[in-house]
Amino acid sequence: MVNFVMQALVVLLGLAPARAQLSPQTARQRIIDWIGPAGKYMGGCRTGTPGISAHVGRFDEVWAIPESECRKRCGGSPTCVAYEWVKLPQGYSRCEMHKDEVTHVVPVDGSFCFTKRVRHSGGVAQSGRPNWAMSPPARLPEPPAPPPPPPHPCASMLQPNKIVAATPECADLMGADLRGMNLAGTTFDTIDMTGAQLNTANLAGATFRMAALDQANFTGAQLEGAKFAGPLSLSGAEFTEATMKQSKLTDLLGMTNAKFIAANMDKAVLRETGESMGAIFDAAILSGASITATIFMGGSSFQGTNFTNAVMEIFECDGCVFSAATEFGGISGRELDFANCQMDGVDLSGLKFNIASFEAASLVDANFAGTRFLHSSFYGAKLTRANFAAAELPLTEFNLADVTQASFVGATLTESSFVEATIDKADFTGAIGLETVEFVGNTGKAKGIPPSPPI
Repeated sequence: MVNFVMQALVVLLGLAPARAQLSPQTARQRIIDWIGPAGKYMGGCRTGTPGISAHVGRFDEVWAIPESECRKRCGGSPTCVAYEWVKLPQGYSRCEMHKDEVTHVVPVDGSFCFTKRVRHSGGVAQSGRPNWAMSPPARLPEPPAPPPPPPHPCASMLQPNKIVAATPECADLMGADLRGMNLAGTTFDTIDMTGAQLNTANLAGATFRMAALDQANFTGAQLEGAKFAGPLSLSGAEFTEATMKQSKLTDLLGMTNAKFIAANMDKAVLRETGESMGAIFDAAILSGASITATIFMGGSSFQGTNFTNAVMEIFECDGCVFSAATEFGGISGRELDFANCQMDGVDLSGLKFNIASFEAASLVDANFAGTRFLHSSFYGAKLTRANFAAAELPLTEFNLADVTQASFVGATLTESSFVEATIDKADFTGAIGLETVEFVGNTGKAKGIPPSPPI
């Protein structure tokens, strides 16, 4: 009884544990709203004035995280004002946490852009919770559904057989989403189409005249008979698996980093296409094509490309990459330059070239059997085990080349030169014109060379 009375007095006198005395505390909760800039969220984040300027701005980049994680990181970053998340065609994802004010979006396949708006709400803390305990972070809300996009200002002109040109109402087609549209026979005249998305569009017979097409996407598009008439640039443009039979690409400023992977360019015309670096034509079909005054450099790739029966004139490919699967059957050429190219295992047998240079190229196991080359050069080339059997090679230079184990059996070598070439185990049996060939300062011992051939 005494203990009970004492406990009651303790309670009445306010001597209970501090936990029982806690009163509700006023709390302010940080809430983040995610809003599509200018009412749109599908596309890439841009700064500037909509319709006038569009800049990417500054951002931090993180790869291979889901959108929810991208949003969470932006929400927790004091410098992040917006985020863009994109799923790339290769299966990768990229998170951009933007530091500059984002005002609008531009069409970019697979991209989502949201700006961060922070607000605080007052409230009452839950009873019984210590006032030093932080509330758990609020779950970020899902992005709101966007309103339907307004019609493109150029929409009235985007029809088959129409002319699309820049007007006050239709200033450009930069980043425009034209995927799958029927634009057959349409003429795009002097209009900026940078980054336009034309995937799988029907552009048969279309004309692109002095249009800006950098970064434009023509993946899987129907471009049979289409004309790209410059001056215009195709830098970074994507033509993978496009149908481009009998298309014409003329007077271009360049095709740097453009991709024509598996594109069907049968009987296409490529003329005066400028200087291009890193262009990719792997597995493309260029059979019967006319390729004139073109310059490719810097790792441009033609692995598995089909050049069957193509005509090449004034074709320069410095440092390009070819493969044993590249098809050259039936091509003819004049003034061809394959300097520094990777061409191991290529089959150039039976071809006729007038003035061809393979200086410093790698041609290991290449097949030149029966070729007819006039005034050609293999200066410094690597020709290990190359086959020149029965080839016609008058006035051809092999100076400083490595022809180890190469075959020149029955080849015509009149007035050719092998100065300081490595000729170890090369076979010159039955070669024609050896008495006129210059063998000076050679390394190794070849087969079929007279003991002291005159110079």
